[in-house]
Amino acid sequence: MRKQYKSLNKIICVILAVLLTVGILPLYASAQDTLPSSVKYTIANGEVTITKCTCQTSSADIVIPETIEGYPVTAIAYDAFGSCFYHKNFTIPATVKSIGTQALATLRLTSVTVDENNPYFTSDEYGLYNKDKTDLLQYFYGREEVEFTVPDGVKKIGMRAFEAADLVTVTLPEGLEEIGASAFFNCVDLKSINLPESLTVIGNSSFSSCRSLEAIEIGTNVTNIHNSAFNDTTSLAKITVSSDNTAYFTGANGELYDKALAGLICYPQGNKTDESLIIPEGVVKKYNLASDTLKHIHLPSTFDSDENLLVNFYSCTALEKFTVSDNNPDYTTDEYGVLFDKDMITLIACPVALPQTSYSTPPSVVSIGWYAFEQSNLSNITVNEGVTSIGSYAFQLCRSLTSITLPKTLISISSAAFQSSPYITDVYYTGSKEEWNEINIQSANNYLTKAEIYFNHGATSGSCGENADWSFNEITHTLTISGSGEIEEKPSFEEYGWYSFKDSIAYVEIVDSITNVPANAFSGCEKLKEVYLGTSISNVGENAFSGCASLLVFTIHNDSIEIADGAFNGCNEKLTFICPSASSLVSSVPNNAPCIAVSFDEENSVLKFNGELTVYNGPKYDFLSVFLNEYSYADYIYFEKIVFDGVDSGIILDFEGADSTASDLTLTNLYVNLAVVRGDSQENITFEEMLELLESGDYDAFKFVIKSDDMNGEKTFIQKVSDFFAEITENALRAISSVINFIAKLFKRK
Repeated sequence: MRKQYKSLNKIICVILAVLLTVGILPLYASAQDTLPSSVKYTIANGEVTITKCTCQTSSADIVIPETIEGYPVTAIAYDAFGSCFYHKNFTIPATVKSIGTQALATLRLTSVTVDENNPYFTSDEYGLYNKDKTDLLQYFYGREEVEFTVPDGVKKIGMRAFEAADLVTVTLPEGLEEIGASAFFNCVDLKSINLPESLTVIGNSSFSSCRSLEAIEIGTNVTNIHNSAFNDTTSLAKITVSSDNTAYFTGANGELYDKALAGLICYPQGNKTDESLIIPEGVVKKYNLASDTLKHIHLPSTFDSDENLLVNFYSCTALEKFTVSDNNPDYTTDEYGVLFDKDMITLIACPVALPQTSYSTPPSVVSIGWYAFEQSNLSNITVNEGVTSIGSYAFQLCRSLTSITLPKTLISISSAAFQSSPYITDVYYTGSKEEWNEINIQSANNYLTKAEIYFNHGATSGSCGENADWSFNEITHTLTISGSGEIEEKPSFEEYGWYSFKDSIAYVEIVDSITNVPANAFSGCEKLKEVYLGTSISNVGENAFSGCASLLVFTIHNDSIEIADGAFNGCNEKLTFICPSASSLVSSVPNNAPCIAVSFDEENSVLKFNGELTVYNGPKYDFLSVFLNEYSYADYIYFEKIVFDGVDSGIILDFEGADSTASDLTLTNLYVNLAVVRGDSQENITFEEMLELLESGDYDAFKFVIKSDDMNGEKTFIQKVSDFFAEITENALRAISSVINFIAKLFKRK
């Protein structure tokens, strides 16, 4: 029975062989099972292409069969096994006629065995080649060697042939003509490689990211170097070009120039000695320029605007300034070394390491170019009035930028202009909130829009009501509101025109014809020390002065006024109110704050300040000027009680009973009048007369006479007219505003 079965098998085999021979039955490869299931393929036009392997764990060898499903395997696609981490060895059959770039480039590639009958490919122990070994297609970078010599006869290094190999030294043979794109890309350990005289082409990114490569010597016959060939070669200190080369030349810093393109191809990033780059005349553009030591770049007269209007120099991380040839028709710089077009209409590039921390654009600028401030170390930037557009990526990666001032002329901010600049906290906008909302702010600008926006910034004056205007004096830190009628109420302090000066306002003066102080008008002005409200003010709104922690003197020149709840919440606990004697304010001031009631004794010609007045450092006590202007015919000023808070240690308290070690001084029932002195003569005068004499200059000095219940007799102080003029302020009665200072001079050490 077993013999009969064997005989039957033989007969069947003979029949099958005949059928196969004449082509009646298809051919199925018994080797198909050698491919893992993770290997994918396609069949087209009767041929099989291996397309992808998704296996990342198997370490099995890969044997490519001659046929799959009866069809010959003729191609292995680009990167087919590139994501397979562990496959080391491949076997390629004679049928394969196409192998894509990095098709077999697994991380541990050790060998590729090509059938000797394959007419297209061959291999040795180090790499895969075309059949005649003139093209090195793939180096086996799973090997452990750190040195490799490319065999003689090789004329071309294929695309990505050595990508990410661990080699330190590579020797190329004479006769090599071309190094393909990305051939040595990311060979981070590659320290040295020779370029033979026969070489003519260095391809795209061929040595990019070779961060250990120290030097390159380019021979006579090289005629084609792609502009990205040496990108990110951070140790490359010098590129040397043969003096006989007609296509390229080396600059003074070891940089590479293309004669035909008139362009800077590469600056050697490993050059750590040169701090200045003078781009030679004739060069019209740059392709790659990265350095962490260059502080100065000079552009020649030939540098071409058409090619470089949107260039960026952010990779020059130490760059402090640009200079431009005076004859350049397209570019110029400002005094800081910032690069502009010739008419300074477009700001093109700000040096990344500009020495100062703040910068303001010139008034001629209309646009901020793409990448203009990218990676800048500036912490504060002012974009001045007139600028209408900000280009994409203009302030990208500005990680030191905390505040920026933007003009109300701005129309558009392009996408990603402020991308990856996360520390912007304050945006000062010179227009209103309504104007800000009209700006076309495109996508990826969240860091800008989420910052605190300060509207109406920088305007030192403006309208604040139908007939009311405001102005801020940046020298005296005084905000003045003038005109007539109501100040328009805003929902928040941020929307008042003077908000941008909130950290500078020390004094507020609201003239007599203004009728109100609206809600939130000065909320949080922490530097505000003194306020004067005119005779027409009838109400103070909610939170109008809340949080004014330095506010010490508040003068209301009105007999009747309404103060809203919370108007003075969070103000200084030493706040003193000055008001006419009949004012209802006396009964409505918050927290029982001290009040000084002002009156005039006509019979004795005395201007009286009744109550306890404390004199601090900081306020100007302008109420003295106001009331002395009103009662300028007075002969005396009377203080019921005046307290000097924090007397200077250099002052002798020479009043009877005064403690010379005390930190303050209190005087009661104090009278002050004035006399003028010339030679031995002196004459008592009114304050009005004193002002007239100040203008004429007829006297040499003024004599201040002070009487007090705490004194035995009078105290006098004589001040030279010239010294007096040196102290006068800008008030209508500017001399009178410093009466308190005159009193304090009594205590100065003689």
